[in-house]
Amino acid sequence: MSNLCGIDFGTSNSTIGILKDDKAKLVNLEGLSKTIPSAIFYEEDDNLTVYGRNALNYYRENYNGRLLRSLKSILGTSLNNEKTFIRDTRIPFTDIIQDFFMHIKQQAEHIEQTNLDYAVIGRPINFVDGDDIKNKLAQDTLERIARNAGFKDIAFQYEPIAASLKYEQSLTNEELVLIIDIGGGTTDISVINLSPKFTNIKDRNKHCLANHGVHIGGTDFDKHLNLQSIMPLLGYNQSIGNNMIMPRHLYHDMSTWHRINNIYTPEFKRSIMQFKKSLDPIYYNRVLDVIEDKLASSICFTVEESKIELSTDISVNKDLSFIEHSLNVDITQDDLSKAINNDLQHIGITIDECLSQAQITRDDINSIFLTGGSSQMALIKQYVNSLFPNTKIDNSDSLSSVGTGLVLDAINKYK
Repeated sequence: MSNLCGIDFGTSNSTIGILKDDKAKLVNLEGLSKTIPSAIFYEEDDNLTVYGRNALNYYRENYNGRLLRSLKSILGTSLNNEKTFIRDTRIPFTDIIQDFFMHIKQQAEHIEQTNLDYAVIGRPINFVDGDDIKNKLAQDTLERIARNAGFKDIAFQYEPIAASLKYEQSLTNEELVLIIDIGGGTTDISVINLSPKFTNIKDRNKHCLANHGVHIGGTDFDKHLNLQSIMPLLGYNQSIGNNMIMPRHLYHDMSTWHRINNIYTPEFKRSIMQFKKSLDPIYYNRVLDVIEDKLASSICFTVEESKIELSTDISVNKDLSFIEHSLNVDITQDDLSKAINNDLQHIGITIDECLSQAQITRDDINSIFLTGGSSQMALIKQYVNSLFPNTKIDNSDSLSSVGTGLVLDAINKYK
């Protein structure tokens, strides 16, 4: 059955892969790239809808419209059934995700000249930490979206299990493997027995010892670096007198992709304006300009670029003149380390909890497959290595392993 596919719908990036020439193949959705940013731009003047890198470029080139990113993060949350304004019309967030699904499906079908009817879709261990009801809501919502996008049959697979199927192809012997998948929105952990002898076995449940996950990923790293380095220039943690500081939740919304549009409402502006007399005028004027000129997304782009650059550079200097003339900021590796330290500790706890569920210790692990876009960060690699100093760690195929593994799983299920 050639009309099968595997879809890795990620918080930051997505892939779709197919069976071609009896092999799992990721489709080049944008030029030569197998990944597409999970982003949509609804342009208003000409009523255009653009996706992926084009969506990001439209925003950066100041087209009139609305950019949406990190849409996966709304699944299972209070935003799951809410609507947002697109071209003066209230549209359900789920319809926006459906637009994206339809785009990548149609794009893949056009490029590969085939119809795609059967899909295995990746999902995190937890869409929402510790809430089975919300996790079911999230998966049910995603299944409904995929059906509405045109898929006839849909199955789901945990993302780290999918990654393990790709990693298994590189092994020559049986190994007890720890899969650590750190993506844009979640960190997902699996302990699984892998072997080249197992590749044709359809049901791999008996090989999997434990799965665990936590809602921490690259967008959290961005948010916390933003709060550490740029939001203080807008009044974050600044005094408003009487031993009080500016309300932190205001700046958390400004630093979170899927909540940014909340700050452009009259209500949010009023919540800032009440501090006109108590907040230092420098900070007050800056934060008000960010709201009135809708600059929060530009700040988030700047932070994301800084995070990436700090994997190789000790420090970066970022131009913030779009906020205030001549304003700039130095951001260092130490700033990034401090910003994500709590996130790393939570990831470490999640790893140990997964090992405990599997009733094994760190020393029992033969190898580690570290995957997901955020796993490319130097600090992530250093941290995992500190937990497992004597264990082989493979960080290859970090952007494509889940997507390829989902195709392999689809082949097992549908062929």
